[in-house]
Amino acid sequence: RGLLSLGESPRGELHKGRFQLQGKTRSPKEDIMENLELETITATKVADEERLDFWPRHVEMAKILAFEWSVFNWMGTLCSEYKGGFWDFYDLSNGGFYIAPDLKHPMRLMWPGNYFDGEMSPDAAGIVATLFTLNSFAERSPVFGEKYMKLYDYIESHPEAQAIYAAID
Repeated sequence: RGLLSLGESPRGELHKGRFQLQGKTRSPKEDIMENLELETITATKVADEERLDFWPRHVEMAKILAFEWSVFNWMGTLCSEYKGGFWDFYDLSNGGFYIAPDLKHPMRLMWPGNYFDGEMSPDAAGIVATLFTLNSFAERSPVFGEKYMKLYDYIESHPEAQAIYAAID
């Protein structure tokens, strides 16, 4: 795929702030809105019978135990009330992933590094703990940096996006 020159669009030509597309004229805002609708990232809970295949899809075999332990450790650091338990695994439609504790009550997370102190669902808390872990592992391998960005891109689709952004800021 080649580079585009200024004013050129991969879908048509730019004419006075509007795109000419197969006989239809559209504004840049309409074009962006269509792209956003097409690019919504979704999370799918991994079925119990598929859990063994989850980690090798996302983390190098030699780092699986260290990575999983690190997520649990981050959760314990962020949430003083966290004492362990079962976690759900989620695959993202963009190739990312996260894990979240299977709890039925909100969790209070505190992070003195950015003065965050707030409640969120266990799902949102799991995203935060997974992001902290991916960030720390990114120094060891660029694959973790890529997975971090995929999960970060998912946040805007999450109903608790504002709380997640505040916790990781």
